[in-house]
Amino acid sequence: MHPAIPGSAVTSAGMPGSGVPELDVVLQHLHLGSSALFSLAEGRVTFDVDPADPSLGVRVVDEGGRLPDVAGYDHLGAQRVWTGGQTWLQLRISGVTVVEDGYRLACAVLERVLVGGEPLAEAVQTSLQRLQELLARQRGLPLQREIGLWGELHALQRLATVIGAQQAVQAWQGPGYGEHDFTLTDADVEVKTTASEGRVHHIATLTQLQPVEQRPLWLLSLRITRSNGTDARTLHEQIEHTASVLAPHDEDFRRCLKKLREQPIVADPWSTRWRLRDTPALFAVGEDFPGLTNRRLHAAGFDVARLDGVEQRINLEGWPTAAPVPAFWPHNDTPPAKD
Repeated sequence: MHPAIPGSAVTSAGMPGSGVPELDVVLQHLHLGSSALFSLAEGRVTFDVDPADPSLGVRVVDEGGRLPDVAGYDHLGAQRVWTGGQTWLQLRISGVTVVEDGYRLACAVLERVLVGGEPLAEAVQTSLQRLQELLARQRGLPLQREIGLWGELHALQRLATVIGAQQAVQAWQGPGYGEHDFTLTDADVEVKTTASEGRVHHIATLTQLQPVEQRPLWLLSLRITRSNGTDARTLHEQIEHTASVLAPHDEDFRRCLKKLREQPIVADPWSTRWRLRDTPALFAVGEDFPGLTNRRLHAAGFDVARLDGVEQRINLEGWPTAAPVPAFWPHNDTPPAKD
């Protein structure tokens, strides 16, 4: 059992004074492909970032304790490892889609180990149990879906200022899981939102970057960040703000929200508050646009029917944005004020 470290507490910003990095630092290491090892509690505990998987790891010097029981968790692994001349108990959290949630779990485990003095196995078991209870109580969306929906609602607000509230609501296909997020009169728009430092987006299907027939396709890239500023909103607050922007067509908007297949969204004072990190970027999805599609794979001779799901991460840093800005998008976008 490890002694507590007075004055330390885990938050989404890490553990001040303990050596645990902030989430933004972890995401930056993953984005740059740079591994990192953080030594805690005078070297008896470590936290590491491995971009190769990608994965996060918590290690505790083995003093005869037992391994955490993580059977049945797809993204968790536990093992004894030998490194640095000694044996460690290790918790490994893997998977690009769970990095941010995994960071929260790692911080919760580290708090119980470093502050509460709990063995690793007990810290993991308790943290997982508390996490499950919290999710059951809050009935919220998975983090990536929350971020994506927050971005779609921002796009809906901005489109309404140009094409009108009624047409914007009618164009929104997101809740019904249409081919693309917005189907406008003469173009389609796919909205991608990320909370990472870079303009790197997750593409979940082979059709998201594929134009429908000859209709132009645009990708709207949003980068958001956690904030306590006055311009930041939780997802629930973003929904209410969108409804006010769309009035008197807000009831049509709320009917669209009911198409969501996930559990209902509730107001929660502990929810994450988000704001735009910088000005949204629009990209024309042409023949040279990065990413895999059904058509490209067919053209290359692949039997797409035998692919059981394809997930991609595309990096749009430095990729040329739309010039001029298309008529459906406001031309007066300016970078948000910093906190």
